[in-house]
Amino acid sequence: VKAFMDGSLGSRTALFHEAYSDDDTTSGLRVEEYEYMMKEVAGADKAGLQVAVHAIGDKAVDDIIDIYTNARKQNGAARDRRFRI
Repeated sequence: VKAFMDGSLGSRTALFHEAYSDDDTTSGLRVEEYEYMMKEVAGADKAGLQVAVHAIGDKAVDDIIDIYTNARKQNGAARDRRFRI
């Protein structure tokens, strides 16, 4: 399963904790809502699927690490899963 948390650096859509240094009106774009991703990743993991999520910005990466951690806690740690960012 492949999903997206944010966009790209060139278009200023990678999601950061702080605003872009050359455009203080934006800190990026969240492609999918956090709660939606939490549910979908946990469901895919529970079904035994491998999950890969595109995340470039530091906020997007932090969010997906939290989401992966939650899925592992929710579904158990015994399985050999290979979450990818």
